[in-house]
Amino acid sequence: MVVLLSSCLIAMVSCDKIDAPYTDDNINIITDSIPVFPSLSANYYNKVLLEEYTGIKCVYCPTGSQIARNLKTVYGDTLILMEVHCGEFASPDANFTADFRTTAGTDFDTKFGMSNAGLPDGMINRFGFPGNTHILYMASWGTAVATAKQKPVSIALQIINKYQAPLLKTYIKTTFKSNLSKNLMLSIFIIEDSLISPQKNNNSAIGPTPVDSFYVHNHVLRNAINSTWGAELATIAVPVVQDSSIIKSYSYTINPAWNAQNCNVVAIVYDKDTYEIYQVEELKLQ
Repeated sequence: MVVLLSSCLIAMVSCDKIDAPYTDDNINIITDSIPVFPSLSANYYNKVLLEEYTGIKCVYCPTGSQIARNLKTVYGDTLILMEVHCGEFASPDANFTADFRTTAGTDFDTKFGMSNAGLPDGMINRFGFPGNTHILYMASWGTAVATAKQKPVSIALQIINKYQAPLLKTYIKTTFKSNLSKNLMLSIFIIEDSLISPQKNNNSAIGPTPVDSFYVHNHVLRNAINSTWGAELATIAVPVVQDSSIIKSYSYTINPAWNAQNCNVVAIVYDKDTYEIYQVEELKLQ
């Protein structure tokens, strides 16, 4: 097995400021030894990312979130959820003060046109881009997830997190299950659960209407650890071979406003040319 090790990026940013662009001015190398990853299961399976685009002032969005949660109940750890707040419905005001927008989320919204299409909507492994079939409304999510699950496994992801407040060290191992000649990128995100904040709602079966003052937001994108679009993992010019691996490691300072016990690291490998996600993995921060 071929294993390649990368340097890491240390980032100290605040996702609360939508106008603050991500920068990588503070580059450092992790001098710790790379941890030993467990052997991959012979039955390693394909996982799917549901990116749910939403906003605190979107009355239909709690229904979308409930559908996403129902799918999570069905598919368990094979389905990973990431809630991206974007567009005018995510803009705070005097009555809705939480600002869950992020630089990465705004970049995704600009690239994929999610809020302009009407919230809530989502993408399943970003299938259908750059055509016009990548934006899916909540009634279509279940079918799209089932279809994505059928794709053959070409990549496996493993995560090891080491957290000593406020510093996170995350190690991502990508193992190629087949020969690939593609331009591949690795993106790593922080998401947070159990954020209680007012949310507009028109579905009384889910909670109070027209506003749920104690709505629980889960899987909320907090920031991108290695910038919006991530880091290069492989290129067409240098194809990867089956059973080879690449390990990348990053240090990241967790925002003190976040509850680390409710945070997870999400890693994706995607095609730089089509943006299709080939694999996704998630692990609690601690």
